Amino acid sequence: MNDIAKKISVGVAIFVAAIGVICILVCVFALGGDDAAENIPALSELRVEGSEWATEQLQGYDEAQLIKSWGKPDGMLSGFWGSIWRTSDNDEAVVYYDNDGKVQHVNYIHNMKARIIEANGSTLLLEPVAGENELRSANMITVDYASLELDESITSQFVEGAVVMVGYDGFIAESYPAQITAKYGITLADN
Repeated sequence: MNDIAKKISVGVAIFVAAIGVICILVCVFALGGDDAAENIPALSELRVEGSEWATEQLQGYDEAQLIKSWGKPDGMLSGFWGSIWRTSDNDEAVVYYDNDGKVQHVNYIHNMKARIIEANGSTLLLEPVAGENELRSANMITVDYASLELDESITSQFVEGAVVMVGYDGFIAESYPAQITAKYGITLADN
């Protein structure tokens, strides 16, 4: 072979090899070679660390990366771009996305199921039902729900013995009785 033919065949071989490497990289990325998703904290870590920490840890990730780490979401937000993951203890990680589809904010909502011992204005004295994590802190908890501005048709059902589900931020004031604020809602629950 002459020198020109050798140069052409070497150039073609390099070109073909480069195309092969690019194809391999595209396939690895498309099939989940995204190592960044491996750095996503487990949902159980969010429970311990809270919403602010979760937001800091997850900003910049997209829903596909969260799905790779946590599995398919249990729900979607209505009116906002977001996803909801429920944990085994009925808590929820609510993830909001920006216009580019990246995590913008995370609310980790602790949900406590409790029986009403006493209702007084916008404050309830509650006893967490068996199995609730809050029992580790206290057997009686007061909850203030004034900031929720609930309709009277709902609050009139908050009577002694009724069972409610309270969504709060995870902060429990260690007094007796302990205290929480119903930041994310309070609804009647099944007994």
